[in-house]
Amino acid sequence: MALFAIGMASTLWAYARALERSRVEEVGVANLYLLTGPTAPKPVRRVMTSALATQIVAAVVGAWIGVVGLDTGELNALAFGVLVPMFGIGMNGVWAALHGSYGPRVRPAVSPTEHEID
Repeated sequence: MALFAIGMASTLWAYARALERSRVEEVGVANLYLLTGPTAPKPVRRVMTSALATQIVAAVVGAWIGVVGLDTGELNALAFGVLVPMFGIGMNGVWAALHGSYGPRVRPAVSPTEHEID
């Protein structure tokens, strides 16, 4: 639960920081939390994605092992382990919010009616 709480706090902080950066840079949610595209250099992306994948696999395996051998009506003590990957998502977001590389903000085309307002 502690890793989940830290993950939630870091995810929200990264989102707030990304909102500030999005005023001048084109920040996408997938770029922020999954480090897609040119957001992170390959070595950083490989390490961060591997850590997240390891957390996901460990959570699923732990929950599965916790289910094996349970009698009807018993609770799985390892079920909360599926919340742990939120920590990895949060850490990806923090890294991308602080060090990520994004392109310049794309301005939408102005419609002709907006120019006619005087």
